[in-house]
Amino acid sequence: MRVGLKNKDFYKHAFSMDYDYSDIPTLFEADGITCGDVVNFNGKHYAICSTSTKHNFSAAEEIEISDDGEDEVNDDNIKCPVCGKENEDSWECSNESDDYECGACGSTLSYTSEITRTFYIKVKSRPEIKVV
Repeated sequence: MRVGLKNKDFYKHAFSMDYDYSDIPTLFEADGITCGDVVNFNGKHYAICSTSTKHNFSAAEEIEISDDGEDEVNDDNIKCPVCGKENEDSWECSNESDDYECGACGSTLSYTSEITRTFYIKVKSRPEIKVV
């Protein structure tokens, strides 16, 4: 299968049945890869993000892989400590603890979410104070 880098215009045509991907330069060729795979080519890592078996083409995006895989705390979204990909739809995840598979590199992560409440107080009325 021919693999090319996903560019900024990729999704303009990607889901068109007539789009043949011939305008995307070949990065490398590989057999047996599917969407979601991570491939090492020439010392760089690529996440396969889209595949067209009809056109024998897969789109890839370069990702960085961290060998240390440190635990990470992120206040806004789940961010993979292996590849750095941030899930901007983290709010859809369970409100407690669960496992999560990174959409870029396929790492399985375990997360715990903590929900806090903040109260903003505004006085609407004050009590009547009687003088005695």
